[in-house]
Amino acid sequence: MWIRVCLHAEIHIIQEKLTKFRIHTLTQANTSGDKPETHICAALELFFIYDDLFKITDLDLFFKVFPEYNGHNVIPEYVFARKLIEVNYPASQLYGLKKIYEILNNPKKAQRLKKMHNYSYVDYAKETKNYDVFSIFRHSYNGKIDMMTVDKAVRASKNGLLFLFGAGEIASYYTIALKERNVKISGYIVSDGHNQSNIFMGCQVINLSSFTDKHKDSHVLVAVGVSLRDSLYIKLKNAGITNIIL
Repeated sequence: MWIRVCLHAEIHIIQEKLTKFRIHTLTQANTSGDKPETHICAALELFFIYDDLFKITDLDLFFKVFPEYNGHNVIPEYVFARKLIEVNYPASQLYGLKKIYEILNNPKKAQRLKKMHNYSYVDYAKETKNYDVFSIFRHSYNGKIDMMTVDKAVRASKNGLLFLFGAGEIASYYTIALKERNVKISGYIVSDGHNQSNIFMGCQVINLSSFTDKHKDSHVLVAVGVSLRDSLYIKLKNAGITNIIL
């Protein structure tokens, strides 16, 4: 509703609280209470609400919402989609990916996208692998990773940057578990010579030897099999990394 209102008129927010709203904290009996069925409905509703967001075609209005793009040649539709993808919420990411897919399947828009944002279908194909919007892996990590280690990583992330050592299936499971807990992963460290792309699960991949001094005080979660831990632990120690989570 508020998006539709803002498309037609200016709104003003009154800082003073004028009403009271009773919350049934114990039973969550409110219609919008913190219940599983509420979250499920909210995700679907949000997916449809985004239709209104993409009705903003006026560039002056766009630059009011996103002043950081003022003076730049941008495609508002693409910027909106990118903003949704950056949100750590499957419904938002799915909608953002859907809109970029639609842009790429319009030859004229795809040409403009490449020219103005240097983004093509090849980039899209690489990017889609980073978002588990249909929860294919979301609940598949049970029994495959140590949840006590996840808890340690969550606590450590509040005191500094968090990196994961390793890539592949186990690292994917740890990543999903941490993202569900709103933990930001700053990057993935891999052994030197590891045959790995520059991006994994949406984050930068860094060779161990390139792990700079400014990151030495960061926390590193070892996301690999138990049998490899001893040798990797030694490698990390030799690289000067001390905040290791096993």
